[in-house]
Amino acid sequence: MTFPPATGRAANQRLVAAFCLLHFALAYTLALVWYHRGYFDVFNIFFDADPNTNLASFAHGWWGGRNAPTHPLLELFALPALLVGGLAQLAGWGERTAVVREFVGLAYAPVFTALAIGVFHRTLARLGLKAHDALLATAVFALSFSSMLFAVVVESYALSGLLVVLLVHWYVVCRQAGRGHHGVWFLLGVALTGVTVTNVAFFAVAFLFFLRCVEQRPWRAALWRAALQGTGVLVLVLVLHVALLHLLGVTPGVEGSTKWVGQHASTTLYRYVANVLNLLCAGFSTYVVVLPTFWEGKISVSRGLDDLPLILMILLLALVLALAVRKHMPRMGWGELPWMLGALLLFNGVLHGFFGYEMLLYSQHWLAPLTLLLVPVVVRHRRLVLVLLPVAALANLHFMLGVGTIMRAG
Repeated sequence: MTFPPATGRAANQRLVAAFCLLHFALAYTLALVWYHRGYFDVFNIFFDADPNTNLASFAHGWWGGRNAPTHPLLELFALPALLVGGLAQLAGWGERTAVVREFVGLAYAPVFTALAIGVFHRTLARLGLKAHDALLATAVFALSFSSMLFAVVVESYALSGLLVVLLVHWYVVCRQAGRGHHGVWFLLGVALTGVTVTNVAFFAVAFLFFLRCVEQRPWRAALWRAALQGTGVLVLVLVLHVALLHLLGVTPGVEGSTKWVGQHASTTLYRYVANVLNLLCAGFSTYVVVLPTFWEGKISVSRGLDDLPLILMILLLALVLALAVRKHMPRMGWGELPWMLGALLLFNGVLHGFFGYEMLLYSQHWLAPLTLLLVPVVVRHRRLVLVLLPVAALANLHFMLGVGTIMRAG
């Protein structure tokens, strides 16, 4: 198969830029509303998210942040907030400085999501999609429940989502150019791993395909080099994490300890099966929120074995979509790209079968790869998507605006 050539300037990029600005403005406004209502003070309330500790990391850096080995360099992204806070302190704002830093920290997720939308559209343009198809697929990405939710909730996942989109975009750029600077790959690996350590696998997978399909190295040599590079990235990130904590005199966070990992790991077959089933539910809810409930002290879309009819319905839908992707994907001429995207999704499935509670929490990690795989179906059935997309977006918006009602009902 041939890989599509790079196109010129992305069509409709001004329209996409305007949409990204609108998406940012609405998400940031809602984030401020939820902040003032105290929603971000509650641990694990949004699908097991931790907005309180993440806001502390983004707003206050190492002095009050998570400092977690699982998110080793997350506090580095607090530097803009610390800078603005320092200026506010010099201006004599006193105790209000901490609030100013938190207002800056609240802007991170809306900014990351808006940038991810723009890069996603540019990737589709590079992959040769027609202007209207690229806009439609970008709308599916941008109006998905995952994009809408994590553009508001303060978490590390919006940043991971942006970096995953950048990783795929960089791969496409390298594939079309027939080369790619290894320094850029390394920096992407450090950024991904620094946000969440398991993201090193995303880097290793994409780098493996780059070595094999762009640089034409033998599989064995490519595997060895990707493993070596991934290990080097991981070691460097963890060393930087430890060194920063030592130099700043900061105590490490509890995440990453044996006890902490054990609390989130699947230790029984039932738990593993439940995680896999909830991955299916989360995969569907990635795009449209399905029957949210207030369960075990948090908003959840998780389902147990008692919800077998819903699970079977989602499984049937997943099967239909998989067959449709298999049928229509060859027409896209994307070469090995679908295999790379599938490998990223497979890693998510394997990892979260063994680790995690509320699977929707991790949806930013698979949103871009899954949406790209669904692009051939979106293009083939664009009229149906044009009908369903507004319905899904309204359902997602209804949830976002009705969070207080759900919480009071719980």
